[in-house]
Amino acid sequence: MTTSFFCTFIISVSYALDAFLATAAQWVREAVDMWNQGRPTRRPTTYVNYGPGDESLESIYRYEPWRLESLLRLKKDYDPYNKF
Repeated sequence: MTTSFFCTFIISVSYALDAFLATAAQWVREAVDMWNQGRPTRRPTTYVNYGPGDESLESIYRYEPWRLESLLRLKKDYDPYNKF
């Protein structure tokens, strides 16, 4: 039996506080790294709406090559001008 866990860190930073943005981003990266180190045999996964922005496409859409290939093909067919 496989057990999955979901953990999210939501930080809202006002653009008036740009100086704080780098510190917040570093904190998020360190927290995510600690979370992933808790299960070193598991590949990191990311819920698409809550990614910090530097995650791989594989971590969002899973690591089977056919999944990403299929999604990229659909993207090309339905969004040829890369509007979305």
